[in-house]
Amino acid sequence: MTGILSDTAVATLGCIADRVFPPDQECAGGRELGVVQYVLGQLAGPWGQGERMYRQPPFIPPPHAGHGWQSGLTPAEAFGRGLAAIDEHATRQHGAPFAALPAGRQDQVLSELERGAVATPPDLDPAQFFTLLVETCVEGVFSDPRYGGNRNGEAWAWIGFPGPGEHAETSGDLR
Repeated sequence: MTGILSDTAVATLGCIADRVFPPDQECAGGRELGVVQYVLGQLAGPWGQGERMYRQPPFIPPPHAGHGWQSGLTPAEAFGRGLAAIDEHATRQHGAPFAALPAGRQDQVLSELERGAVATPPDLDPAQFFTLLVETCVEGVFSDPRYGGNRNGEAWAWIGFPGPGEHAETSGDLR
């Protein structure tokens, strides 16, 4: 147990990071770039604990994703419940936990999540969680390395970005 997520959830997240940003000959994948460390750091911080989020009901499903996160859950709670639901779905529908499935099956499970076909707790919309999961993984790939992702600036080098420079200011909270 990492404190924020169970060991199983961390393994699932690592596999998802590699499905969102697969490794190839030009750049490491999401897991090797430190996406898991980035996500765990964000979940442990103010954003993950929902410090600046309005989380009071009623929660009315928005007509499209442009309304942003709509939930009474903190991001840390959503990740814990959502990753557990992905693993349960993978085991029930595909015969093995998510991390034990081949890449093609993992992609299928993620597509099922995006379509809303993965049973999640009633307070967690599967498609909304899919969006949160993918966006957070992409942030981990391309964030400033000081936040745990984009290990050694490798993703920046891959796209030709030199970095923020020596004089960049940061508050320590990316969100």
